[in-house]
Amino acid sequence: MSETYVKFGTLLRLERERRGIKLEAVSGDLKIPIETLLRVEDGDVDSLPGELYFRLFAKSYAELLGIDFTRTIEAIREELGESLEPAAPENTAVRNPKRAPETVSQSASSEPQARKPGRIGVVLAIIFVIGLAVGAAIYFLWLKKAIAETSPVEPILENTTDISPTFEYESTRDTAPYVSGDTMVLVLYARVGSWASVLADGDTLLSQMLTPDREYRGRASEQFIVSLGKPTLVDVTLDGRPAQLADPETGQVSQVVIDKQNRELFYAPIDSVDSVRLR
Repeated sequence: MSETYVKFGTLLRLERERRGIKLEAVSGDLKIPIETLLRVEDGDVDSLPGELYFRLFAKSYAELLGIDFTRTIEAIREELGESLEPAAPENTAVRNPKRAPETVSQSASSEPQARKPGRIGVVLAIIFVIGLAVGAAIYFLWLKKAIAETSPVEPILENTTDISPTFEYESTRDTAPYVSGDTMVLVLYARVGSWASVLADGDTLLSQMLTPDREYRGRASEQFIVSLGKPTLVDVTLDGRPAQLADPETGQVSQVVIDKQNRELFYAPIDSVDSVRLR
């Protein structure tokens, strides 16, 4: 069982439960059996006919939840230290340079018999590969058609794979002070990969794995709702000041509500500023 797929399946389940979506609803929209969705959430590739089927089901599931399948898989693999590209297979067919020369009579008598089974094996291998490719293509087209035919009257979830124009990430650190006004500014900086979800004024700005050493900035007029998978490994600033969002008792950041009335409660104390990264 791949640790990458286990972590990805866990993220799917946590995001679905956080949004309050029943597994039956996902099964009805994607036309995928509940048993198969449970195996996807468990990352159980071995229980399906092959990895290709797992990836097809998992990608459809992720798109329904507004999660970028490819970017999230790459982020998990980077966190686990796995190679992003499979290594090229080694060529094990090496000729023996010390092979004793054959006589003219031996070569003439043995060459036809040696070539015949070799050609048959190549033909059978080609036929087998073509059969697999055709079968996979037919299944993919069928699955794509089945998903396209299921068009609910109202979409259950908003596609949040594209970052909202009000939420952006930057490659450099901004040290400009916050200017008081009607807009609240929230900045996240992940020192390692961490799952994050940010809603601003009811709109989903971010719902994905954060890339290490990358800054994410958002603005809201009334309210932020923030969830972090690894709060201790993500630096947060609010209105240009270091912020502490974690619950003092649990150390978790789960659906923390920040508005104009309570935002000052999340500012970090002055004596702890040196321990928090400034933006």
